[in-house]
Amino acid sequence: MPQESLISFLLIASILAAAIHSYHIHGDSDSDDELCDCDYGPPLPPEYVTDEPPAKCQQDCPIGFTKFKRSSGRIVCFQIVRGKMNYWQAAEKCKTITINGKLMGIENQIEYDWAKNLFGNKWHYLGARRKPECHAPKDVLRQMPQCQDDQMFFFTDGVTVGTFLWNNHWYFNNPDSHWLLNEFESAISMFAGGVGDISTGQIHDGALCGVAIC
Repeated sequence: MPQESLISFLLIASILAAAIHSYHIHGDSDSDDELCDCDYGPPLPPEYVTDEPPAKCQQDCPIGFTKFKRSSGRIVCFQIVRGKMNYWQAAEKCKTITINGKLMGIENQIEYDWAKNLFGNKWHYLGARRKPECHAPKDVLRQMPQCQDDQMFFFTDGVTVGTFLWNNHWYFNNPDSHWLLNEFESAISMFAGGVGDISTGQIHDGALCGVAIC
């Protein structure tokens, strides 16, 4: 074989080999999705994700809401709704009173005092849930560092952070983690006397609804 033909042949063979190798590694994207048994880990529960502030802040709360500015610069608007409801009904009610309405958490003393004065002796649902890994009796939770009183619950509104509410604001003997209505008490409710863990199925007298506008 002439030298020029041999060089051309080797060049073409090299290109074909590379193409075949690439196909075996990458393959077709559709078939790769079907065959890959890749472990990317469990997705992050949406309740644990902190929302990004809107690109353009709205400075005014919806009519009937009270505005609070947090140390982070966040602005939240609160409104108390009243009526007999369980946790799930409270969450749905909050969605109906304003765009992006949610059950809200409490982040600081000003918000706490405002809510406490309006709640009076009536229990109201807040936007917080028991962490999945903390569903256990109280005597078991005492042995779990990640499930102590200030770590057992998380806020569901996407904007409330910190442990203010879990430090020195628990009602007597709470959180007690009772097994009630097929769960270890998984929601948080509050009245003037403090906060407590309760079952999501319990009927209470209202909820703290709100929206973040910045």
